[in-house]
Amino acid sequence: MTTEEIAVRPVAQIVLDEQIQTRPLDEYTVGLYAEAMEQDAEIFPPLKVVQEKNTYWLWDGFHRFAALKRVGKKEFVCEIKQGTKRDAFLLSLGANFRHGKPRDAATLRAIVEKIERDPELNKKTDKEIAALVNVSQQRVNKLRQEIRQKMSDATTSCNIGGQTSTIPQNRIIKPETQILEELEEELATENPVNLGKEMLNQAKQTTEKRQETSVEEEGESEEDLEIEDDDDDKPKVPVDSGGWEIPEHLREIFEQKKILTGLMRQLEIIHGQINKMIASNHPVIMYLNPNAYLSAYRNYHSQLRFAIPYAVCRYCGGDGGIQKNCTVCKGVGWVNEAIYHATPSSLKQ
Repeated sequence: MTTEEIAVRPVAQIVLDEQIQTRPLDEYTVGLYAEAMEQDAEIFPPLKVVQEKNTYWLWDGFHRFAALKRVGKKEFVCEIKQGTKRDAFLLSLGANFRHGKPRDAATLRAIVEKIERDPELNKKTDKEIAALVNVSQQRVNKLRQEIRQKMSDATTSCNIGGQTSTIPQNRIIKPETQILEELEEELATENPVNLGKEMLNQAKQTTEKRQETSVEEEGESEEDLEIEDDDDDKPKVPVDSGGWEIPEHLREIFEQKKILTGLMRQLEIIHGQINKMIASNHPVIMYLNPNAYLSAYRNYHSQLRFAIPYAVCRYCGGDGGIQKNCTVCKGVGWVNEAIYHATPSSLKQ
C-alpha cells in the first residue's frame, strides 16, 4: 500500500463490504452517533478507507458511516490508503483497539476465528497475528488453541458416497416437528396478551397478600390503619424511565409499549431456539449463515427496542413544541432510549 492522504469524499462512493466488516453494527451506538452528528459532525475522526481504482473500501468507522447515512450527510473526511480489497480486510482485523466502540471478547474471538479459517492467514505465527490484530501474543495463542480445539471437537469427517461429510460428535438431533412444537408452546406462554394476563395475576396476588397482611395486623391502632388506607388510596403517578412524570396525553402511548416489549421477547425466544439449532449443527439450518443471521437478528431486535417509548422529551417537556415542531421528538412528545441517553444531563434534572 502507498502512503495515505486526508481528503473529503462523497459518502455514496464509500463501499461497506460484509467480508471486511469484522462485527455487526450496534444500533444503539449508531443512534448516539447520529444524534451527535446532527449537532456537529466535525467532532468525529475521519473514516478510514482503501482506494482501489474508483472504489473506496471502508475498513474502520462502520458505526460512523452508518450514522452519516442515517442523518443524510453527503460527504465526509476520509483517511485514504491506496491498495486492494484484501488490504482493507487485513487492516480491519486490527481496527477499534484504541478508539470508537471498543472490541469486546466475542468480537476478538470472531476475528481470530476468521483468521483461522483463512488459508493464508492461518499459516502465520502467533506473533504475526498479534501485530495484525493489535493484541498480545499470549492472548492470540490462547484464543487459537481454544478455537482449534473447538473446531476439532465439533466435527469429524466421514466419507459418504465418495464425498466427505462433516458430522458433529455426540450430536442429539431433535426432529423438526418437535422443535416447532416446543417453540409454539414457549411463544404461547410469552405472547403480549399472556404477558398482560400474567401482570394482572401478579397484581391480584399482591392485593390478596396485602389483605392477608392487614388481617394479621389487626392489633395496630385505628390511626395507623387510617394513615395506611390514605396512602393506598392515593393514585400512583406514572413516570418514565428517567423518573419524569408522564403527561396525561402521553400515558396511553407509554402503556402500549408493553406490546412491543412482548414482541421483542418473542423474538428473543425464537433467537434462543435458532441458537440451539446452530450449536447442535442441526441439518435443517445447514444453509443458514450464522453471521448474517446474527446481524439480522440484532438489527430487528434493535429496531423494536428503539421503537419503544422510553422517556418524555426533555427538550419540549412532552408537548411536542410550538406547533409540534420539536426537532428531537418530531413533535410526538416522547423519545426512545438512544435519544434519551444522548440528551444533555442538564435537561434530565
